[in-house]
Amino acid sequence: MKCETRKIFKARVCALIAIILSLVLLNNPEFLAGLYLYNAAYFFQDEFWKHQAELMNVSSFFHFAKPFSAVLISLSFVGGLISFRQEKNNLIHLAFIFSVLFIFFAGFIMLSLPFYQGPSSSYFERIMFPFYAIYFVRFVEYVVIWGEENFKKIRFKSRKDFSLMIILLFVFMFREFENNKWHLENFQKNEITQILEEKIRVSSGSPFNGIVATFLGLQGSQEDGTWNNQVGYDYETFVELGSDFRSIGLWKYNIPTLFQYSQTISPELYYVVSRFLSREEDLQERNKLLLTKINKNILEALGVRFLITEKKYPKANFITSISHPKSGKEIFLYEFDNPNLGNYSPENKIFAKNLEEFQSIAEKIDFRKTAIIHKDDISAEVTPATFARMSYKRGGVKVSAKSASTSLLVLPFQYSNCLRLEKLNYLDSLAEIRRVNLVETGLLFQGEAEVIIDFETGVFKRPECRIKDFSDFKKILNQM
Repeated sequence: MKCETRKIFKARVCALIAIILSLVLLNNPEFLAGLYLYNAAYFFQDEFWKHQAELMNVSSFFHFAKPFSAVLISLSFVGGLISFRQEKNNLIHLAFIFSVLFIFFAGFIMLSLPFYQGPSSSYFERIMFPFYAIYFVRFVEYVVIWGEENFKKIRFKSRKDFSLMIILLFVFMFREFENNKWHLENFQKNEITQILEEKIRVSSGSPFNGIVATFLGLQGSQEDGTWNNQVGYDYETFVELGSDFRSIGLWKYNIPTLFQYSQTISPELYYVVSRFLSREEDLQERNKLLLTKINKNILEALGVRFLITEKKYPKANFITSISHPKSGKEIFLYEFDNPNLGNYSPENKIFAKNLEEFQSIAEKIDFRKTAIIHKDDISAEVTPATFARMSYKRGGVKVSAKSASTSLLVLPFQYSNCLRLEKLNYLDSLAEIRRVNLVETGLLFQGEAEVIIDFETGVFKRPECRIKDFSDFKKILNQM
């Protein structure tokens, strides 16, 4: 028996070693390290609002707006304690102990460790829901047994049917969004989304016609800006108008936005947004861009063509507006005159060795005429291109451009070492990509260029490129 146990143990150890070696050979650690290191939270963690420390993000137990959650979870733990004391099933004991440890220790970690910026424990708590249901049913069964033993008039014909009924009741009462219709199929078109879909919708082969930036919810207010305030405004808008104007209500119709919701927001984009498009008092989060301050020069340089705002904005062209039926609040749609549609071709370039220099220069220049570079790798004089066009393709963009000599196109998408350039005209003329304006991609070319630029990374394809992005930004950050 002992020999068989040892054989099983050795087989498992060998399998574990084989798995680890396979992951190393496939560059999995390098790829995962890039995901972990190259993001805004790694470099600017002290600037982020620690929403994980809020009790409601630790466990559903603290969702005070849903009192059933606290009641059901409490009764589940009582049922678990009774099971732990009276039954001899090791699996039941293990599951209950796991539930308790997870809830309390995960919550303790996120409340205690200031550097933790990962997902809230309430997301992981969902794996506990089946255990909650099991122990809630056990609690009810113990109550029934106790009632039958102490009150002769109480009798149930079938405890199994009763238990099934209780499980269904538990599921019905514990639904997280029982009255919430915030689902993709419920978002409706309106006048604003109709215009944006016609003008800037993303589709393969279509030209890049700009993106939209949304400034709704506390824009211009003296109150601290938080994501909770903005998403609350969005939900109110959804209830009254059948859509929001920041995320899902636009993405459903392939409308590209400046707003991002991602754990991997780049440090460069975060820096630009937090310094130029947000206020100092705003409480930033690691996976969302908080837009509260309109900066026309920066927005146009980033490719923003349309602006959605709750305030009148005289520096752009008014297109239309929608009113909230109940509150009467207006939502305005504006269009900028000179957005970067992949056709900015500056004739001047200024070197910025660090973030402070970049911010100082960016506040003063016209991005149509001047580009900010971060390496001394563009030695040639540049002249404006005579033609430039950028269009969408699956996984990237296609750029066609012409110049009488050497030109630099500023393309309104993020630069990365994960970008791959492919020439289509097979000419020997220069066509290379560079980092410009901290966050954007520059195409340096001579004569005529027809290229495809793809973003390509993964476990099997260029897993090291995000590590290079991390190193690049670290150099810019640390240069004095």
